[in-house]
Amino acid sequence: LIVALLCLALSFAFALFYGEGKFGLSLTSFAYERKIAAGGYDQLLDKGGKTNHYMNAAEEMVFYPDWWAGEKEIPDLAAKNVQLLPIVEYNVADVEDERKEGRVETPFYWMVPRSGGNVVRTIMNQCLRFVEASELGAGSDEEVLLVEEDDGKRFVNVDTSTSSGLERAKTLDLATSGVPDVIISTIFHDVLALFNQENRARAFVVLRHPLERAISKYYSDLVTDPEVAGMTLTQYIREGGARVENNYVTRFLTGQYGGALGMHHLDMAREVLRRKFVVGLASDLPRTVRVFD
Repeated sequence: LIVALLCLALSFAFALFYGEGKFGLSLTSFAYERKIAAGGYDQLLDKGGKTNHYMNAAEEMVFYPDWWAGEKEIPDLAAKNVQLLPIVEYNVADVEDERKEGRVETPFYWMVPRSGGNVVRTIMNQCLRFVEASELGAGSDEEVLLVEEDDGKRFVNVDTSTSSGLERAKTLDLATSGVPDVIISTIFHDVLALFNQENRARAFVVLRHPLERAISKYYSDLVTDPEVAGMTLTQYIREGGARVENNYVTRFLTGQYGGALGMHHLDMAREVLRRKFVVGLASDLPRTVRVFD
C-alpha cells in the first residue's frame, strides 16, 4: 500500500511539473471532493451560501415519477429476475464468475464523465504501466495492433471513443487479442460488441452522486458555453435543454438514450451494476482504488 501511494504521489508530481498545468485543475477538483467526503457534504455547503443555494434549487427541481414513492429501499433484484440485454448478459462476465482457463477476459473501464475517473486512470497508466485501449490511439490506420508510447503512457493504436474507431478495433480483434491490459471508454454498449461469449469483458466503473455530477457539468458549461454564460443553476435546469444531465447512467446501461424511463429501466440498470460491475465511488477514491486492486 505504501509503495502504491508513493507511486501515485510521484505520478501527480510528474503531471503537475510536466503536464503544462493541465492536471492541476483535476488535482484541485480531487482535493475539493476529498474535503467534501471528509467533512460532510452538507457541512461544507452550509459555509458557501451561494453553492448551498444552488444545491437547494437543484433538489427542489428534481422530478420524481409516481412509482418512486414505493422505492424507499433497494429491492431484492435477484428475486425480480430482471432480464438484461443480450449483449450485456453474454459479453460481460458476472463479477462472481471465475475466469475459465484459455479465455481472454479484458478489463473494461467505463468512464462516467465528472466522476473522478481520471484519478484511477492515472494510476493505471503511470503507476501500473498498463497498456490501455482508449482515445489515445486515434489517427492510426495500421492494419495490425501496435503498442505505442507517448508522454509516458502506453496505448494500443485504436480509438475506443468513437463508433468508427470501435468498428476498426473490432476488425482487428482488439478484445480477444490480449494486447491491451484495459479498455477505456465513455461508450458502453458499442464497446461490448468487441467481446463475445468466450472472451468477455470484466467491467468496472467509478460512480458519483448524480446531483453532484450535474452541478459539476453546470459549472463547466458556465465557462465553456457562451449560451450558458450568466445563467443561474435554476435557469440552466429550465433552459439548458440537452446540456442538462438526464439519468445518464440509467440511459447508458439500458440503451434507452431518449424518451421516458420507467421502473423496468431502473431495475435493469441496477441489475447490470449488481451483476456485471465492480463499482467504486467518487466520494471515496482511496478505497475505490483498493477495491479495484
